[in-house]
Amino acid sequence: MVKVFLIDDSKDFINSAIKLLTEEGIEVIGYAYSGKEGIESLQNLNPDIVFVDIVMPDMDGFSVIKELKKLNNPFK
Repeated sequence: MVKVFLIDDSKDFINSAIKLLTEEGIEVIGYAYSGKEGIESLQNLNPDIVFVDIVMPDMDGFSVIKELKKLNNPFK
């Protein structure tokens, strides 16, 4: 089963995405409402895919991806 992690500042988007993905048989192993929270959470998880919102107030999606790469690809 595919494991997915979501990072988005919109609670409505997160809830809708979780519903849609789980209905399709995709396991959502976690989510975060900010880039910083997502980076912290991903250090302990091993998703196959991470969906990241590009426009967020604390840290944009591109910065999140750069930080995750610095952590030596924590979601292998």
